[in-house]
Amino acid sequence: MRRKRRKNKQMKFIMITSLSLLFILTVGYAAFSTNINITAKGNIKEKGITPQELKNKVTTSGDGLYQDTLESGRYIFKGSNPDNYIMFNNELWRIVALEKDNTLKIIKKNKLETMAYDEANARTSAYCNSPSSGCNVWGSDTTMLNANGENITSMPTTIGGTALALPSEESQATKYLNNNYYNSLSETAKSQIDNHLWNVGLLGNVSNQTLETDNALEQKYKWKGNVGLINITDYIKSSLDSNCISVISAYGTGNTQCKNGNYLAQDIAYWTMTPWSNNESFSVWAVYSTGTVAFNRAYIGNSLFPVVFLKSDITLKGKGTESNPYTIN
Repeated sequence: MRRKRRKNKQMKFIMITSLSLLFILTVGYAAFSTNINITAKGNIKEKGITPQELKNKVTTSGDGLYQDTLESGRYIFKGSNPDNYIMFNNELWRIVALEKDNTLKIIKKNKLETMAYDEANARTSAYCNSPSSGCNVWGSDTTMLNANGENITSMPTTIGGTALALPSEESQATKYLNNNYYNSLSETAKSQIDNHLWNVGLLGNVSNQTLETDNALEQKYKWKGNVGLINITDYIKSSLDSNCISVISAYGTGNTQCKNGNYLAQDIAYWTMTPWSNNESFSVWAVYSTGTVAFNRAYIGNSLFPVVFLKSDITLKGKGTESNPYTIN
């Protein structure tokens, strides 16, 4: 009996010891596991949103991202205050469009300078036939391109007109933005910019002209570079007003509807990079504080809001609001 009791006590001690050891090991493993999980979590980088994924945030009403009905695969922001804020060069900008090639077209929120599109008497050529008022071609005979991206040395001042020799220099605004301004950017910002094709075709003010025609005319001529301005069609497309249907719908005194529901409307006049088509090649389309658009002589001073294309391989964090803008990963 004593042996049996002693044996039972030994068995109980072994069981208690085993349970205690198991408890210690379990607690220790849990603590060890918790420590691993916490450490690992701290090293995980937040997954960013690609431009392609951003295109999934499309809406059909109110402020937000819309499909560009004139360009398949392109998306544009519309409305008074859509969530399209983005930090670039440690400054607040806004996303204008998600392009077909997944680059992001962005515009600086605050104006940069007030200056002429082109200086008086700075460029002379057969095309620049009224140099005292400046010249409205964005590029030069070495940088202007046709719709296929091929260099051209001449172009007409009117739609369907005779091609005339282009100047040997780019416009004042072009040179300033791509030299002085571009060189002021941080090295990080420069590395994020895509050297892109820009639409710089001439656009007239024909009364029956549609936005589709406006769009096609702007795309007829190109320029490749780092920094530009918005096109006049960018401004028209950004409005939610159903009466803002073409450039001509915003042209002239009283046609202020394109300012409605449009974050690109400003309280100051500013240049676009779209030249006006006319026999005298000195006028450029501008957006005015009233919301109307009109052509202005190139040597006149208007505000500049720089525009760049961001590379397609970037990723974004944030919500796109002014208080929590997108940031580049």
